[in-house]
Amino acid sequence: MTDVMPCPFCGGSGLRHVPRELDGADRPALDIDGALSVSVTGDGWYAVRCGDCCAMGPRVRATRAKGCGKALDAWNRRTIWAQ
Repeated sequence: MTDVMPCPFCGGSGLRHVPRELDGADRPALDIDGALSVSVTGDGWYAVRCGDCCAMGPRVRATRAKGCGKALDAWNRRTIWAQ
């Protein structure tokens, strides 16, 4: 599993929440003090959100089994681009 990169806008880090429906092999370890969460943004659409500044990464369409991993990958790509 890929580690989630900090928010490029406020520096918020640590993954606090992943919906139960995304439980699976690609579910990362959670940080109770984290600022980031994986959100379901529609039927089959997922994104990472920052709870500190409300930034949202790109929405990705994926199956439940791959939703978390694809959302984290898209967030990390956007974070690298924004720095």
